[in-house]
Amino acid sequence: MYTDPNDPDRVMYTTFIDDIEYVFTPKRLELAPEVEVISPTPEAANIEKRRKFPWICATPAQVDLCEEAIAQIKQRVRTRGLNLRLTFQEYDK
Repeated sequence: MYTDPNDPDRVMYTTFIDDIEYVFTPKRLELAPEVEVISPTPEAANIEKRRKFPWICATPAQVDLCEEAIAQIKQRVRTRGLNLRLTFQEYDK
C-alpha cells in the first residue's frame, strides 16, 4: 500500500506516518484549535480488544519462544541498565 510508484524497492514513509498519526489526532490540528476531535476515531473504536492467550493451550514451542524473548529482555536490561518498570507501570492496572 505504501510502495513508492517510482521505485518499488522504496516505501512512502511520510504517507505511512501520516496515516498512523491520523488514528490519534488529525493532521495540523494546532492550526485549527476550534476543530472538535472525536476520540477515539471510528476506525480505532471498532478494533477488537486483544484477548489473553490461554497458556494452558500453548504448545511447547510457543512457551519456549516466550521464555527466550524474556531471557533476551533480561539480558538487555542488565547490559544496558534499562528501567522497564516505568514503561510497564503505564499499562499496569
